[in-house]
Amino acid sequence: MRPILIGTILHLVAPSDQEGSDCASLGFDQQVLECNTCKELSDFGLESIKKECLSCCKKSDEQIVTYKSAKFEVCS
Repeated sequence: MRPILIGTILHLVAPSDQEGSDCASLGFDQQVLECNTCKELSDFGLESIKKECLSCCKKSDEQIVTYKSAKFEVCS
């Protein structure tokens, strides 16, 4: 789902000459956009809108946990 959200953000963001505009005019929805999503923009080559995204996002109470590895077992 994140690639779709990021694609939507990229499609709606106005050119960078409107940096003084509020978040809604840039296409960011402050009620929905979480800062964790903004931090992943560089993974998709969208570093140019990361600053605006971070200024418009809401902080999430949920922390993302990353594990080094996992073991998948199937019991039959």
